[in-house]
Amino acid sequence: MPDATAERLRECVDAFGGELRAGYYTFDYTVNADQEGHIVDVKSKGVPHADLAACTRIALRAMTVPKELLKLRLAEPLAQANVQTMPGRALVGNLLIVGVMVALADLIIEAGGITIVIAVSLELSKDIAETVKGKWSCTASCNVQQINPSVSCPDRAIGTAGGPNEPAACVEAKRSATQSTPAGCYPRHCQCRCSKR
Repeated sequence: MPDATAERLRECVDAFGGELRAGYYTFDYTVNADQEGHIVDVKSKGVPHADLAACTRIALRAMTVPKELLKLRLAEPLAQANVQTMPGRALVGNLLIVGVMVALADLIIEAGGITIVIAVSLELSKDIAETVKGKWSCTASCNVQQINPSVSCPDRAIGTAGGPNEPAACVEAKRSATQSTPAGCYPRHCQCRCSKR
């Protein structure tokens, strides 16, 4: 997990974790990446607070899979039973590769009497389009909420992208918008305007 993603997840907990009761929580996420390493889908389970769930999903959607991991996946036969670890991931943990599923080591966040374990499984799918170029073009516009009081946030985040169909182009445009949002700010309620080329 990139350092920037881990930091954004911590910001989400800082912003919305105070509304949780004291205790121990495990939040499970499954994220799906395309051939270029872009996250195209995030599913969450076990997150009891809607804003916290949305914030963490957006943080994970903005993540890009490291290129070395994509190269390793392409070199790995799907039937291989061995599990390999990738070095140099000391901040958050090692990546465990099993077929096309990648389990990121749990990120543990403690704040204000709560302990949150964020468990992320990354699926590297061959079924998703390899490119965002295509016949559709979308522009996504997101409201921006301030999380860190010391950061100046724009009113809106904008992203533009293309794709082979309207849903794919919209997803990529939203990803572009969320990635352009400064750290300490939280994009939400993104909407797309799309046109066929």
